[in-house]
Amino acid sequence: MRYEVYVDVLFANCLITDYWLLSLTGMVLRRSATRRRKLLSAACGACLTLFFLLFARLPQAVLLFTGYGLIQPLLLWLTYRLKRTREFACGCACMFFLAILYGGFISFLQEKIGWFREHALAMPAIAGIGAVLYEGIRMFMSRLQSQARVRQVEDSLHYEAHFWIDGCKIDCIGILDTGNRLYEPIRGVPVAVLESALFPEKERGLPKAVIPFHSLGCTNGMLYGYAARDVMLTPVGQEASALIMEGMLVALYDGRLSAEGSYQLLLHPDFFLGTVSK
Repeated sequence: MRYEVYVDVLFANCLITDYWLLSLTGMVLRRSATRRRKLLSAACGACLTLFFLLFARLPQAVLLFTGYGLIQPLLLWLTYRLKRTREFACGCACMFFLAILYGGFISFLQEKIGWFREHALAMPAIAGIGAVLYEGIRMFMSRLQSQARVRQVEDSLHYEAHFWIDGCKIDCIGILDTGNRLYEPIRGVPVAVLESALFPEKERGLPKAVIPFHSLGCTNGMLYGYAARDVMLTPVGQEASALIMEGMLVALYDGRLSAEGSYQLLLHPDFFLGTVSK
């Protein structure tokens, strides 16, 4: 028996499926990623799937193992950069379970509803339209959250800050520094400033950025910047929603930012005007 395979249709189907699986897995894990990163990861998965299906000529059992044991974990790592073993294992198990549910749901519709059997491209088209609507709703909600963040900037200055740098979790109090105009010079991204005493020396590897700065008493200086992830900023003493960001660039300052020790982190105003990912 011979089958006609339309490569473009198969690629689109794999792309949409991988995009949905990555999005749903991120929701379960409470991890975020940019739409571009998810789309590029899904495209990588679609290309690998086409290669193994059409050119590798592997046995079916090996193809199943390759899809669930190699391609899906690779896409999960590319999208969310999970470094903790337990979290990565949970993500792989979640993505595997969602893939089974997704495939079973499509098979159920095709078996029970004749219209879907007669129109084979209907399900991929519906899934693609659903992905576009999903991202459109997310963009709309993001704008509403940005407006709420602007109001928070006007109402609050102190925030409880929780984030990870490499393998170190940092909990501290941050203050919104409206005069902070510190940006990474190459990419132009805003920079937060953290007291270096909170970041263990053993966790410091190669810095992600070197940031020149000027301040009173220091005409020229350099700060070493590190990438923070899973950032959550909660206004102190207010019933307001927390600001959650995928990433933040944090520069380490050798000294104390507050003489009274009331805060240890200087936050950039740009963080509250939209989601900033590093």
